[in-house]
Amino acid sequence: MKQELFRRIEDSVDSATILASNTSSYPMTEVSVNMQHPERAVVTHWFNPPHVIPVVEVVPGEKTSDATAQTAYEFLNRIGKTAIRINQELPGFLVNRVQVAMFREVLDLLDRNVASPEDIDRAIRGSAGLRLAALGPLAIIDYAGLDITSRVYENLAPDLRSDAELPNCIAKTVAAGNLGAKTGQGIFAHPAEQREQAIAARDRLYLELVKLTGNASN
Repeated sequence: MKQELFRRIEDSVDSATILASNTSSYPMTEVSVNMQHPERAVVTHWFNPPHVIPVVEVVPGEKTSDATAQTAYEFLNRIGKTAIRINQELPGFLVNRVQVAMFREVLDLLDRNVASPEDIDRAIRGSAGLRLAALGPLAIIDYAGLDITSRVYENLAPDLRSDAELPNCIAKTVAAGNLGAKTGQGIFAHPAEQREQAIAARDRLYLELVKLTGNASN
């Protein structure tokens, strides 16, 4: 569908017009395969809610020109976003790869009943979440000391979840038709009468954190 869409759009715009797709699942090399000018196609991957979250990943395909990627990068920074140039077209790019790696371990802990869903979220929000918002993972490693980090990694990495199987707690929940906030039930309950207010509260909290950490245009 995206291949056909981009082919059709290309016939309706100037040959220098940049065409961008917000996707983390389909690489631009694949999306632009039927285009006459794939050099002007690029992924600009926004994060939900896009009007609040600062980061947008800029991911060129194999045939995307440097000028296209740089123009997209500069434009996003001009409108107040935090553009991140991704140098390799990997599935999930950068942020989603890190998120899925974390989700895999968190869901395994939930599967094993290591802690309740509420306590897992509280634990991460009140520790790693705070530090990651303030510094980023590589700076945290530097402050901890690479010697200590190396030892911790060697001790823990062999015991972490590392397969590609969907965690049981998610597979069973999805099979039951419980898909999260949009259906009213997921890992947590999301009553219909509270959903809009909860999402609005989430967005306000995100915006406050963006302002607090100074990430709006860094």
